[in-house]
Amino acid sequence: DFGVSRLLMGSCDLATTFTGTPYYMSPEVLSHQGYDSKSDIWSLACILYEMCCLDHAFTGHNFMSVVLKIVDGETPSLPDRYSSELNAVMASMLQKDPSHRPTAAEILKLPYVDQQLQNIKCKFSKVSMQDRSITSQKEALQIRNALQKKVHLQTLREQSEVQKMTPRERMRLRKLQSADEKAKKLKYVHVSSFRVCSSG
Repeated sequence: DFGVSRLLMGSCDLATTFTGTPYYMSPEVLSHQGYDSKSDIWSLACILYEMCCLDHAFTGHNFMSVVLKIVDGETPSLPDRYSSELNAVMASMLQKDPSHRPTAAEILKLPYVDQQLQNIKCKFSKVSMQDRSITSQKEALQIRNALQKKVHLQTLREQSEVQKMTPRERMRLRKLQSADEKAKKLKYVHVSSFRVCSSG
């Protein structure tokens, strides 16, 4: 058969060109029928299977056995622990005929895939909000510490200035501070009385 002989000849050429086995090559690439974005969809499906099963989608004892499984073998399925929706998506990507495979845009519009993307966006949004909250708390703490240091430094400076004063100047300062405290108390009493009268 001319198709089989072309596959065998092409596979031999690939075997001398590539190192290892063609785990991610599509049937049309191995059959020398051309390459386009649908071949990438096939490769992506092979990676998806490998991520889920920790094994290659198509395996064999040698190069040719792997090629034959890819071109003529059955499409592998995911284990039962994965949803039927995910398995259906992968199966559509592993269609032997590239024209039957979905495009990347069509895959993203599938209800199952779209839902997973929304879940991921939601999780990233929550993580981002938590990060912003932690950052705000850190910034608030830094500002508070800076203000405390500033107040402490100002207090030390004032104490230093007081120590340089004469006894008479210190006495005058204490009197001024005492008068200032009394004025604040009188102001507070006046404001409180005004509020009581207003509410009455």
